[in-house]
Amino acid sequence: MDTSHAIRTVQVGAARVAIVTIGIGRWIMAEQLRTPLGGWTVDDLAPIDQISPVPFQSTHVALGAASVVVDPMDYAVWRDAHGWMAQSWHMSAPRLDRQLADFGIASTDVTHVVLTHAHDDHFSVASVEDKDSGSRRPLFPSARYIAQRADWTPEGQEYIQASLLEAERLPGVAERWMGELFRRGMVDLVDGDHDIAPGIRFIHTPGETPGHAVVRVQSNGQTLYVLGDLFHHPIEIEHPDWLPVWVEPETTLASRRSLIDTALAEDALLVAAHIPGVGRLHKGMHGVHWEPAS
Repeated sequence: MDTSHAIRTVQVGAARVAIVTIGIGRWIMAEQLRTPLGGWTVDDLAPIDQISPVPFQSTHVALGAASVVVDPMDYAVWRDAHGWMAQSWHMSAPRLDRQLADFGIASTDVTHVVLTHAHDDHFSVASVEDKDSGSRRPLFPSARYIAQRADWTPEGQEYIQASLLEAERLPGVAERWMGELFRRGMVDLVDGDHDIAPGIRFIHTPGETPGHAVVRVQSNGQTLYVLGDLFHHPIEIEHPDWLPVWVEPETTLASRRSLIDTALAEDALLVAAHIPGVGRLHKGMHGVHWEPAS
């Protein structure tokens, strides 16, 4: 796995999609998953029952007048908020807005910030602290912040915290990183599928959280999906019923199967928050699997 934080770009018709690595951690994927019916074989476990690097990736989409950030993440901010000590194998990268600025995208030019869901690693720099005043400000001050309402009601927040592993719960995190944006009237909560801009659509794919959604980019007959956490590892594409312990099983499985069928039919490119780079799905004799895009 490439451990650099260089921005990778892919062209989707007239859209330019940039994948921004903002950190790399480690996990043992098998520890995150429910054992499926019948259990795992030794061969099943081999690729996932070991410590492996996991990227944290935000995405930027430029299409027409739209400049869209998907999931304003920051690995170091998220890690520190939970009180987890930095390890020698952690990699933190420059903050998202600084990487985008070096790439020619000013923070003031971003028109939309889309939150795929309300797990706190995905919005850890929705706002940032002003060092002089101690107050918080939006990282992208001209943008509308778009999220699914189901994740941001009190009931949705309570459900999300309760579903997480105890060590990963952080009550009050929504207020910490999103509260100022709500007070400024910068957040648009939507219900179900929603057009963000011409060629860019927010599609509700619940299960990871009640309001989890993906972003579809379509231009000149080409398609790309920004998947958020619909899949965390390529093994979940081969086995969609291998589900993380915190998800709602039935809705997650339905959302995954729908996306797999659609992505295959459209030969779509795919970007996931925790799978390196860009991929697409291939259907062979032994099922569907993720292939890195060239």
